[in-house]
Amino acid sequence: MENAAGCPECWTARAAHDRPSSEDDCLKLIDRFFPRDGAHIALGRGDDCAELRMPGAVALSTDAFMEGSHFRREYFTPEEAGAKALATAVSDLAGAGAEPLGFSLGLLLPPDLPASALEGIFSGMAGVAGRCGIPLTGGDISRSDRLGFCLTVWGASAGKGAPFLRRAQAEPGDVIFLIGSSGLAHAGLLSLEDMGRKALARYPHACAAHLAPAPLLAEGAALAEARRESGCRLGLMDLSDGLVRDLPRLLGDLGADLDPDPDLLHPELRAVAERYGRDAEEIFLLGGEDYALVGTCAQDAFPLVLRAAPRAVRLGAVRSEAGLLVRGKSLFLKGFDHLAGDGSGAELDAVVRKAAGRLIRLCGDAWRAGLLPGFSGNASMRAALPGGGEGCLVTRSGAAKGALSASDFALLDVPDGRLLRGAKPSSEAGLHLALYRVRPETRIILHTHPPYLSALSLALSPEKRLRVPLFESAVYREKLAWVPDLPPGTDDLAEAAALLAERPALWLERHGLCVHGADPAECLALTEELEHLAHVQLLMLRALT
Repeated sequence: MENAAGCPECWTARAAHDRPSSEDDCLKLIDRFFPRDGAHIALGRGDDCAELRMPGAVALSTDAFMEGSHFRREYFTPEEAGAKALATAVSDLAGAGAEPLGFSLGLLLPPDLPASALEGIFSGMAGVAGRCGIPLTGGDISRSDRLGFCLTVWGASAGKGAPFLRRAQAEPGDVIFLIGSSGLAHAGLLSLEDMGRKALARYPHACAAHLAPAPLLAEGAALAEARRESGCRLGLMDLSDGLVRDLPRLLGDLGADLDPDPDLLHPELRAVAERYGRDAEEIFLLGGEDYALVGTCAQDAFPLVLRAAPRAVRLGAVRSEAGLLVRGKSLFLKGFDHLAGDGSGAELDAVVRKAAGRLIRLCGDAWRAGLLPGFSGNASMRAALPGGGEGCLVTRSGAAKGALSASDFALLDVPDGRLLRGAKPSSEAGLHLALYRVRPETRIILHTHPPYLSALSLALSPEKRLRVPLFESAVYREKLAWVPDLPPGTDDLAEAAALLAERPALWLERHGLCVHGADPAECLALTEELEHLAHVQLLMLRALT
């Protein structure tokens, strides 16, 4: 079940009093789920500082996990959000070959978060903590406008004094290897952004890779022990930002020539790529949030790696020149950057890629139904911008809707209409922006030129259209408003449409049908239903003449 905002009902207050009334309520809830004691804890949480007995060298890492940037309530449950927050932090310890010892939690709570959802978050996080055998030593709680976590984790040598594994250990000619999947989590993200939790039924492995990653602690520890025993050259890191972004971090001043086996591309990754018009190997290389392990070792040490981690697969070889090649050809893809404020626009590019797949599929379906012939019509989707702003992706001017690609879209700022990324937008972009401004719940706008509705509008006045002796006629006519005959692309047309936007379907006189709503399938279905009724009325008029 979902609430009105499209979020799973588990994020919704179950009763009027379902709110944490104080910080003490949160602390009591924490005590229910997380033990205070641990083998290396002299004093647990509850004092100004925890006191730890540290067993020699310690590996320590801090991760942030923020609503809007790392997860969305629309398709994460509270349990999944809590579990992933800790799992992704612990994955850094796996990359160091460390055994987790404990963690500290900074918690940012919005005022609308129900206590029942907070309980779910702690339940999911406690499940990961239990599997890793780590106590919560303390942290902080603060009020915020969005839900967020800041986790610090630490660990010790995985056994027998094995040194921690590090990046930048490679030499030219070394093997590059991967343990776990790459790109599958990104495929899950694409499908979840499009379909919500309905995607779990169609792409269960891809969605699980995004919603519930498992840190590869056993593999990291086994590789650290193998290095200790053999003295071989071995470098390792966790794969969180994708191969394109993380390999340069692993290799330092060196480069890579990759030759990934096609069998590494999971069937669901291929299916998602086909669905959204993407290249499957590109998704594999870009990845993001896979929390696999990627490493390097000397050629003669790769058999040791395979004995320690049987799931390891060869990706390619280290080369002396910086940069990434795929089968000898330069790779120009840019990976994800959390702080792409340096002019690269990587975060905006990511917004375009995510939304474009959904719109390409919607426009393709409408084109195949005969609703978007040639270059006519346009479509858009609301999109969250980096930093919390509101944008929309709209088809470019003059694009053929049956053959769209990611380059056929413009990303606009909803409040001021600025072009943020991409091509020249459709001349009707002002209409889309006006509807998004007055209807916050609108996520999708589909402006089509249905032939039967067009013919009916030329034959009859508005008050006579879609009046046929069918039950559907009255039902769907109530969903339709008629916008006056105003020049396309003008402020007058946008303002007139905005005034009538309480109806989900707007007939723009002599300019087609504009349907808006929260779900692309529903927008297309309403368009098809109105077009069907127009066809029925035209057939009836023909029969009566």
